[in-house]
Amino acid sequence: MRTRALLLALLSLGCDAGDGAGGDASTPDGALDVSTPAPPIPPEPPRFDCPEGWDPVSSATLDLPAIGCDPWPEAGPMVCPDGWTHLPGRDECELVGTALPPSGFAPAPEGRVARYVAAGGPPGDGTAAAPHGSIAEALEASDPGDVLLLGVGEHVEKVALTRDVDLIGACAVGTVIRWGGPDHTLFSLARAATLSNLTLDGEGSVRASVRDGGALRLESVIIRGAGDGVRASGSGSELVLSRVLVRSTAGPEIWAVAAIDGASVEIADTEIRGAGRGLFAFGSGTTMTVTDSVVGALHDGGGPPAGGSGAYVGEGASSSGARVVFDRVRGYAIGADGFGTRASFDQVWIEAIRALPGEPDAGAFAFGGAHVELRHASLVDVDTKALYASGEGASLLVEDCAVDAVFAVEDSLAYGALAIDGGVITMRRAILLSAEHVGVTTLGGGLRLEDVP
Repeated sequence: MRTRALLLALLSLGCDAGDGAGGDASTPDGALDVSTPAPPIPPEPPRFDCPEGWDPVSSATLDLPAIGCDPWPEAGPMVCPDGWTHLPGRDECELVGTALPPSGFAPAPEGRVARYVAAGGPPGDGTAAAPHGSIAEALEASDPGDVLLLGVGEHVEKVALTRDVDLIGACAVGTVIRWGGPDHTLFSLARAATLSNLTLDGEGSVRASVRDGGALRLESVIIRGAGDGVRASGSGSELVLSRVLVRSTAGPEIWAVAAIDGASVEIADTEIRGAGRGLFAFGSGTTMTVTDSVVGALHDGGGPPAGGSGAYVGEGASSSGARVVFDRVRGYAIGADGFGTRASFDQVWIEAIRALPGEPDAGAFAFGGAHVELRHASLVDVDTKALYASGEGASLLVEDCAVDAVFAVEDSLAYGALAIDGGVITMRRAILLSAEHVGVTTLGGGLRLEDVP
């Protein structure tokens, strides 16, 4: 069990009847004897039932069984070699995808028509002996349900998927689809397309996108380069990410994963690091689900970043997550804005959230009618505000939550929880271990505290 040095100033209060309390006076029959008041019932501490691989964090100053669940081993998150990932709850780095096979191509799936594609080769018939020379050539010859086996190397082209096919690389690091021009490296209108065991790179606006009701699955894929990482747009569009590594999508308005205008995105076992911003869900009917993933290291602490926020949900979108980590981001970890907008996360670890000019500077915030729920959450080392609700109808609910180490930045104050201008914060079985200036307060808002010491 890991133990963090936590700060807390405790004020001990006692009650003593004193000599003149009349302790020996008789009590009328049937009357309540109040001469010896019962001690107050102590607040119930947060309940933390740690998932597999997450270890209880104990307090150095309080007699509590746990004040959170740490997703990392004793040494913290690991810096992995290229093409490897360290996910929450795991002991070590793991390879994204498979190792490079001797043939330079992934094995052909049984019962599927396989077309081989050699990077930069001459035209061919798609057999292993005479591979297609480009992905475009292979797509032109393919039928729905075919599999394109991409050989090791750089496939320098823009890819448009209009048929339901699978693209499988030889290995995630060694098979690269790169597009140096504007627009998307890959976009899909297909109803059921899959990319696996490869890297998407480029300098255009987006690495991969699905729209107009299409469905795209990325499995064991690495995302690199400038511009947005992956994007789903339009009602009915579906994007699934499983074991995806997103790196180096830098820029102040660049998002690693975005869902807009009614699209649906599911993210699992995914690591997002080095991006400008993390997750973006926007528009009525838009949904984003995140599990067993980390959004972090969006700044290195050495200088001002280009972006840095964790997850933003706005204008009627909804987002939910479980076993999610936000560490070393700027501006905020989780934010929701707008009536009808909802964000709900269970078993979440938020750590090292640095201030960013122009941003709310909070571990989690709800603005303008949005609703945010955090359960089994730990917020550690946050600039300015751990919990923040602002605007009529905005609400933030935390259950089984611990807040520790909230710090002021320049002329600002530091708040454990701040509700203003009609915003409401509800805290149940929550504990505030340290905030530099103010624990909980309201300025024209509301605070509801249940089992909060």
